[in-house]
Formats: sequence, structure tokens, C-alpha cells
Amino acid sequence: MGQLYRLLTDSDVERNIYDIEDYQKHIYLGEGQYYYILCDEEPYLVVGVDKIEYFSDAVLFYEYLVIGHYQDGIFIIQMDNLEITTV
Repeated sequence: MGQLYRLLTDSDVERNIYDIEDYQKHIYLGEGQYYYILCDEEPYLVVGVDKIEYFSDAVLFYEYLVIGHYQDGIFIIQMDNLEITTV
């Protein structure tokens, strides 16, 4: 069976017991807005994007993290190799 990835919600992050240093991988495409992903309930990946007032949100779709960012477009990050595609 494959790995189980989970994108933490805002309420998960508020009660998150992990520090940012606990995450195995870090991708910084900007700063101010951060998305936290667990892999098999362990801290796996933190992705930072520029915080903007308009729109920035993320969804985990199978083994891809998709981040829609108003200014920078759409980032698609493959979870197993962390390859980033920008649309």
C-alpha cells in the first residue's frame, strides 16, 4: 500500500504538535503563507508561498499538492519526488 499524505487544515495547524524544523522537506516559493503535509501521520513537507490579500489556497489531490496562487499561477508538487510544475 502507498503512503498516505494529509494536508493540515488551519485548525490542525493551530493544535499541531510539530515545529517547522520537524518536517523532513521544505520548499520555499515565497514567504508568509505556509502549507503543512503529513506523510503517514509524520511531518513530511512544508511549502511556503507569498502571502497575498487576494487568493491563495491548496488542495491535496492523490499524490499531488496543488496550490492556486492569485499572482504566481498554479503550483503542482508531486509528493514522492517533490518535482514542481507551474501552470
